[in-house]
Amino acid sequence: RRTEKGIQRAIEHYELAVKRDPEYALAWVGLADALSLSVIYGYSERSLIPRAKEACLVALDLNPESAEAHASLALFYGAVRNGSLAIKEAELAIEIQPSYADAHNWLSYGKNLSGQAYEALRAAKRAVEVNPLSAEAVSNLSLSYLTTGNSEKALIEADHTSELSPDWTTANLYKGVALYNLQRYSEAISVLSNLEVEWAGCGAETTLALCHIAVRMKTTEHLAISDFENDIDPFGKGLVLLALDEIDAGINHILSIDSLSDWQILSIHHLFQDIWKKSKLHPSYPQIIQLANKSFDLN
Repeated sequence: RRTEKGIQRAIEHYELAVKRDPEYALAWVGLADALSLSVIYGYSERSLIPRAKEACLVALDLNPESAEAHASLALFYGAVRNGSLAIKEAELAIEIQPSYADAHNWLSYGKNLSGQAYEALRAAKRAVEVNPLSAEAVSNLSLSYLTTGNSEKALIEADHTSELSPDWTTANLYKGVALYNLQRYSEAISVLSNLEVEWAGCGAETTLALCHIAVRMKTTEHLAISDFENDIDPFGKGLVLLALDEIDAGINHILSIDSLSDWQILSIHHLFQDIWKKSKLHPSYPQIIQLANKSFDLN
């Protein structure tokens, strides 16, 4: 279900499984995935990362040709922001077992982070085709419709994700962005208000601020200063400043960040294109793209 409680329960059950049968490779795969996802979604500290890697390696040692184990390694590499290896391992898993939904799922997410939206969409569609009851797969399909500019379909799949996992806040984040894109600002504000999505940092708050700018429900000064007070989120403040046509200040805020989060990378490559188009002629804009690629390690 991808909720904090659900993933924690999964970790507990998989730990019990590998304790009872240390030779069961798929139990190690499940443990690796649950540990990696707990970190990716911001539910746990990164101290879990070594345990996730160990579980991947045990699974591969038990079965080197396991598509599931290679897909888990892809997820792990995504968690440590090694984009090239994450995509490579997901593609290898698909080569071994073309019908493994999670491999297509992780490939889709990696392709979106690398800026390849239409390849991500193809992989997301395949993941849902293979496992239509996976909230993760349906959520990534919603994201891929967002990144390819089809907000109507993104909205449908976000609602579908909520049906599969009612307490998973990611669905509402994607719904809010889709509504923003469709200029249904009052609906977006309703969805995004008081929404917290751990893995996205201030993504919901930033989108909410952009909605308010679009309908001028707050003064620009209040938006620029109070919503991102003390530069807790320089990326969010940078987007807000871009939306307010303060291009130099907005770009400088974004370029002050050493390494971008997943949400920030997705935002640069695909989301809020109405905002980014104002800055694409700025001489420092290519540095923003370089920062996004560096942050996902696409060398």
